[in-house]
Amino acid sequence: MRNTKILVIFSLLIGLCVVYLQMNTFQFEHSTYYAAFRYRFKVDRIFTDLWTKTALESDCFAYKYEYPYIFLYGIGGYTKVNLIPFYGETIKVVNETYYRNIPDDLRSDVLSSLSQLNESYLWGIEIRYDFIGLPKRDIDIFKELQRKGSEKKVNYIKRKSYYASDKKFMKEYIDSEKGLDMLDKKLEGITLELENK
Repeated sequence: MRNTKILVIFSLLIGLCVVYLQMNTFQFEHSTYYAAFRYRFKVDRIFTDLWTKTALESDCFAYKYEYPYIFLYGIGGYTKVNLIPFYGETIKVVNETYYRNIPDDLRSDVLSSLSQLNESYLWGIEIRYDFIGLPKRDIDIFKELQRKGSEKKVNYIKRKSYYASDKKFMKEYIDSEKGLDMLDKKLEGITLELENK
């Protein structure tokens, strides 16, 4: 009887620890960790899933943490990450031009191709090319992130052009920014549509 009580108390403590780790963020040096150390946000720029070793966003301009989700806006597009394991899925509205420039066979936790994301998540990620069908709340958050990240987005291309010596490399980054501008316009269009309803 006494062993059963100890086992129950121990199980409850373990359960509470898991819930605590899942719901809280932890900051170490230049990284913030989410969801029991599954996701790492390095220097508020690179958002990585450490379980699948993929970068969900390699250049983030703005983000919002609202448990159980983290919303990201970066050069790769807009992302809604579900932080609860084995429940729900991650939604990524992609910047097609950006991902077109990343080789499919690239495997990295700093820069990931669409095929790597699809293979790594199997059923856990939804790749989208527009905002149609997303909840109004998500669209409002993405719009807020777009406003918050606009200055960082402008500085992104300046930073890349400063370091770029290869014309092809620079063209890819300019194309990526244009692709993100097109995606931003799609977001504005769907926002206006929802406001007029």
